[in-house]
Amino acid sequence: MKMLLSLFLIGIILACAWSGYKKGIIMGIGGIFVILVSLYGANLLSSTFSYEVIPALRPFVGGYMERQLTTAVYDQLGIDPLEGSDHSLSDLMRDNPDIIHRAASQSITSLGIFSSTAEAIAVSAENYAAENNVALYIALTEVMCNVATFAGGYLLAFIIILILLTVAGNIPNFSFKLPEMDMLNDVGGAVMGVVTGILFCHVITWILKFAGLLIGEEVVQGAAFASWFVKTNIVTKYIGL
Repeated sequence: MKMLLSLFLIGIILACAWSGYKKGIIMGIGGIFVILVSLYGANLLSSTFSYEVIPALRPFVGGYMERQLTTAVYDQLGIDPLEGSDHSLSDLMRDNPDIIHRAASQSITSLGIFSSTAEAIAVSAENYAAENNVALYIALTEVMCNVATFAGGYLLAFIIILILLTVAGNIPNFSFKLPEMDMLNDVGGAVMGVVTGILFCHVITWILKFAGLLIGEEVVQGAAFASWFVKTNIVTKYIGL
């Protein structure tokens, strides 16, 4: 599986390089521009509209996060979940403050979110709980609703904008190539294609950070090529998620 993932990403870069070679450097630059505009537009749209979905999502996320946090606290304290505890979840965390961060992170990774991202979300939830004087599971619910709606909206908006710009760019069916500069067209186009492929790989590995239930984190981290994209992910650095 690790090898297949690396080969898949390499295949994307090679396919984009070949496409860039065929289209030339001008169209290659245009393709990179389309991706960058899509990333920016997706951030703008998701930041503006994603919060409208939170009220509908909150009841479902709330019950789930309370169960996952309870399971994580029991696991940290070595309590059998079938037997339960005589103490409430709040009492257990108040009496054992050292487990709070680990339990919060564990409850998030149970959703399939990679550990580094889960750590950051857990810190945000702990800060939210302290600032608003609410139970941790409520804070986790609010933060996870924000993350889920923003990430989902970002991905959806990125795909829609990318498709619209790509279709709009292909309608004229123009082929822009520098006259009498075949070498520059071919080599430059291939290089621009490689850059395009790398950008796509960053987007794909960003998605994988939230898809641990489908492709485990150990698989992605064990694939050197994919692991590098996860660690240096430009989407993560751009939107902070």
